[in-house]
Amino acid sequence: MSVETSPPTQPSFNELVLAHLTGERCSGAIKSVQTYMTSFTGRHFEQLADADPFAITANDIVAVSALSVEIPPSVAVQILGPARQRISELLRRIPAGASITDGDELLSEDGAAWLLYYLLRSFTGLGPTKVSKLMAAKRPSLIPIRDSVVADALGSPESWWSEWSNFMSGPGANERLGLVRSVATEAGALHLSHLRVLDIVIWMHHSTTP
Repeated sequence: MSVETSPPTQPSFNELVLAHLTGERCSGAIKSVQTYMTSFTGRHFEQLADADPFAITANDIVAVSALSVEIPPSVAVQILGPARQRISELLRRIPAGASITDGDELLSEDGAAWLLYYLLRSFTGLGPTKVSKLMAAKRPSLIPIRDSVVADALGSPESWWSEWSNFMSGPGANERLGLVRSVATEAGALHLSHLRVLDIVIWMHHSTTP
C-alpha cells in the first residue's frame, strides 16, 4: 500500500529573507557587505547617483552602470529629453526621503511610484532590473532593486514591492540591518539604505561573480 505524502512546504518570502540575517549567516552578512564595499564596482552606485531627488540625470544613468547594466543610448535620450518633465512630475509626488516602511499608499498601484515604473518600462530595452536600479538611485529607501540573482533567491514573487514592504515593516528587520550596516561602517557602508544593505547581502550570498 502506497502512502500519500504531502509536498514539502515552500518557505515564505519573509522566511527566505530572514534566513540571510540569522544564526551563522548574520556574521556572513556583515562580511559580505564589507567585501562588496571594498571590492565590487557596485559600491560606487550611491555616490555616482545625482543628488537631485526630482530628476533622473546623466549621473544616474552612469550610476546604474556600476551595477552592471547599461541604459541604451536611445532610452537615455528619451529620459533626458522628452520624458524629463513627466519623470520630474512623478518624482515630486514621491517624498524624497520616502521609506518602504512608510505605508502602503506610497506603493499603491495607482500611485506615483508605479506610474513612474510603468513609464520607464515603456521604453524599449528597460526591463524590471534596469528600471528598479534607476528608481533605487532616486529613492534608495523605498524601491528594492530587482535583479536575476536576488529574484531567483527569493522566488521572484509578482508582488515584489509588497513582499519587501511586509518584510521591512516586520519586527526586527531594520534593527538587524542597522546592525549589519554599523559593523560594516569601516568599509564605507554607513550611507547605504537598509534596503540596499539587504540587497547586497542576498546578492553576495547567491552570486557566482568572483
